[in-house]
Amino acid sequence: MLDKNPLKPIEQSQIAGFDFSRLEQWEEVRLQVSQNEKQQWQVSVANAKPNQAEFNEWFDTYWTKIRAASVEPYTPDRKASYPSFTVKLKDGKQVVFDKLQESPDMILGRPDEGMQYHFPSDVGFTMLNPPIGLSK
Repeated sequence: MLDKNPLKPIEQSQIAGFDFSRLEQWEEVRLQVSQNEKQQWQVSVANAKPNQAEFNEWFDTYWTKIRAASVEPYTPDRKASYPSFTVKLKDGKQVVFDKLQESPDMILGRPDEGMQYHFPSDVGFTMLNPPIGLSK
């Protein structure tokens, strides 16, 4: 039976931030998200004002409790170039995910584990779009 969690339990407990800068919606602002030493979320976008409660709810719901609808083996295609993002861990390690598909399901590939995770598109969208508090 395959684990439907895209991160190992030890990785989940060690998340220090995210580098979303290689995803299309964040390329222009090069979004980086991190927790400071007081466990407050900070974002790299100057005019963003993250609401800590909303950010904590997003993180808890979409990164510590998330389970994929299904999981399959994944063999990365070295010739293909997918948008990707990185989960940064407190020990300095990084977990890279490839965004293989956005619709009808969000499919995230984890090259180092050789697994792909399927999420409903609305869940996948929210996973990759934290509530950074960006004024329009």
